[in-house]
Amino acid sequence: MRQQLKNILLLASIVSMAPNAFASGFNCTSVDQDTMIEVVFTPIHPDGSHREPRVKQMTVSDPNVTEPFRHIATFLASDGLLTNEGGSIEAIVDLRFPGSSRKGERLGGTKLGALKTITLNIDFTYTEPTSNGAHYAAEATYVKRNGEEFQQDFDCVLFMDSTLDVDLVERLNSRIH
Repeated sequence: MRQQLKNILLLASIVSMAPNAFASGFNCTSVDQDTMIEVVFTPIHPDGSHREPRVKQMTVSDPNVTEPFRHIATFLASDGLLTNEGGSIEAIVDLRFPGSSRKGERLGGTKLGALKTITLNIDFTYTEPTSNGAHYAAEATYVKRNGEEFQQDFDCVLFMDSTLDVDLVERLNSRIH
């Protein structure tokens, strides 16, 4: 009962903030269905003005594994592990950070601990007209610590505005009921 009350209060606070949330990003799934990458950019201006968003977070998961074990790694710009130039997002695999320290996890045909960088190149630019739910082709390049490189093709779906918060609200709501 006490946990349920906490969840209800958290849900209420998130719902009250949702109209002001304008997060955008991509939910990407590899063509071979063995890797998922979610990229979140810093929120765009609430007045709708355009600017080149900076990447905030990249999460890599295995869609073939059940929750809560699906998550492989999270890279944060605030940790200095994530940068972007337009639709090209680069994550540095640094095993000293808790979000990317699970070196034995399989990712893109190798283990996370063997990787130096993951670069996701999405065929996208904010200067072109687009809409929520639009699909974009992408390619991830994995560079191993020994210099070896390999690629993986992805299909990415753009999410804009408060869709990220709506998904969170739905997940919390399902925990309450």
